[in-house]
Amino acid sequence: MPRPFRGALNLTPQNPSLVPPIRGAFFFPWYPENWDQLGYTPFTRYTPTLGAYYDQDNPPTMQQQVAGAKYANIDVLIPTWRGAPGGAGISNTTFGAAHEHMDTKIGHLLDQALQWGVKVAVYYEVEGYANPTQAQIEAEFAYFDTRYFGHPAYCHVDGLPVIFVYSPGEG
Repeated sequence: MPRPFRGALNLTPQNPSLVPPIRGAFFFPWYPENWDQLGYTPFTRYTPTLGAYYDQDNPPTMQQQVAGAKYANIDVLIPTWRGAPGGAGISNTTFGAAHEHMDTKIGHLLDQALQWGVKVAVYYEVEGYANPTQAQIEAEFAYFDTRYFGHPAYCHVDGLPVIFVYSPGEG
C-alpha cells in the first residue's frame, strides 16, 4: 500500500493552517504565453478587463487578480504546476519545458497572496496525463517542499500542505 508523502515540512508560526470550509479558485499561470493556440490570436472571443490578456509576468496584473480573489472571499488560489525549471521530473517529461515558466509565476503568486492574506496550493496535473510512479511523484513533492511549502502564503490544513491533483476517471 502506498505511504502518504510527509516530507520534511517547513511549517512556521507565520503559516497557520486553514480551517474548512475553504473557498478556492483555480488559477492558470499560462498567460500570456497561451493566448496563441490552434491558429487563433488571441485564443478567445473576449477581452480581459485587466488588459494585456492577463499577462501574469506583469506584477500589477497579478496584484489585481489576487486582490479580486480576496474581494470575492477566496481563501486559496490553486495554480497549475507543470514542472520545475531545468527539465527534470515526470511533469517536464509529460508537458515539456515550455511550461517551466509557471514555476516562477507561482513564486510571484505566493508573494502577492501573502500581501493580500490569500493562500496558494499547487494543482498537480501529471496524474491526468501520465502514469507516474510513486518515486516520481515523491520527487516532485519533495521539490514542492523545498520551493513552496515553507512560504507563509502556502495553504496548509491540519498542519499539512495542500496539493490538488488532477486525475480524471480514476475515482
